[in-house]
Amino acid sequence: MIETSNANYFLILCGLVLSILVVWKNKFFALGISTILGLVSFYMIFAVLSEYKEFPPGSISGLVLLFVGESIFVTLFVISIFLPIKYFTMNKNARGISAQETP
Repeated sequence: MIETSNANYFLILCGLVLSILVVWKNKFFALGISTILGLVSFYMIFAVLSEYKEFPPGSISGLVLLFVGESIFVTLFVISIFLPIKYFTMNKNARGISAQETP
């Protein structure tokens, strides 16, 4: 793969970070991923609005672009907000349960 340059190193790095997050449940990576996802989705919400303005008024394809694009990136933005909240409360609950079970 290195000789032909067909590898997407950014995707490999993202997969590695997500694997580390799943295996070791690192709070730093959870917060970092959610921050990056939030910023990128916030940027893309405005990018979709900018692209929509290039379509003629009342265009069906422009409305489809607006509806699908905004629904994807607004959902991603909401997920990026709830990801650290859920992750940190899940870690607190897991520590509380394991601490209660041990004498």
